[in-house]
Amino acid sequence: MATRRATRTQEEENPDIKDILTCISKKLDNIGESLQQIVDHQHKEERNTSECFEQFNRSMSTISNEIGNALDKTNHINMENQVKNQRQKISRIWNNHLNKRKQLYWHSLNSENTALIYETWINKEKKILPRKFLIKSIANEDINETRIRQNSAVENFRNELALLNVRAERHKSKCKQTEEEMKKFLEDRFTGHTLTELKNLWHEDVTHEESKSLKKWESKQIWLEKYEAEFKHESFLKPPRKYNESKPTGDSRQQDRR
Repeated sequence: MATRRATRTQEEENPDIKDILTCISKKLDNIGESLQQIVDHQHKEERNTSECFEQFNRSMSTISNEIGNALDKTNHINMENQVKNQRQKISRIWNNHLNKRKQLYWHSLNSENTALIYETWINKEKKILPRKFLIKSIANEDINETRIRQNSAVENFRNELALLNVRAERHKSKCKQTEEEMKKFLEDRFTGHTLTELKNLWHEDVTHEESKSLKKWESKQIWLEKYEAEFKHESFLKPPRKYNESKPTGDSRQQDRR
């Protein structure tokens, strides 16, 4: 009996090994969780650090691009100012050549297109003559003399048509020559970007002046078409001019007198 009491006392003083192992296991689990938390925290810190570096790199790239764009814009402005300064230095020669070419282009356009219309007039069965070639009526004039003057008027009109064609070619040739002179002038004095931009500016000015000439021709063409539609002088006798009769513009009147 004494032996049983001793055994029970020993069991009470020495817990079951299973409980001890369970306790140790729980503590190890707690330690493992703590270590995992430490590792996770470290990984999180590493990710945060990596994200910070990535954000820093993106910011630096953006700043670098903005600086590059600003420098490009500054260089572009500087080059534009340089071109404008060079353009200003040669403004007298530039404007002289531009005005000369403008006049030559207009005379070429006017002569060529007028000749085309006159060609249709002279080839009609019932010919149409410009007013300046119509003959005056002479009282009691012999019919044969009238016919001679009528034939002479038609012949003068043919000569005018031939002159217009010759003038158109002459003005066209001089216009091309003026263009070549300006091109050579620029190429002898400038190179690279400045030369390219000056040529572009010259082309813009030339195109602008040509568009003005084309618009001027449209006005004269309308007047000529109206004259053709209202022409009723098969005998080529010049009618008295009406007080309010419309006339072509100054340039076209000057061309008609030539």
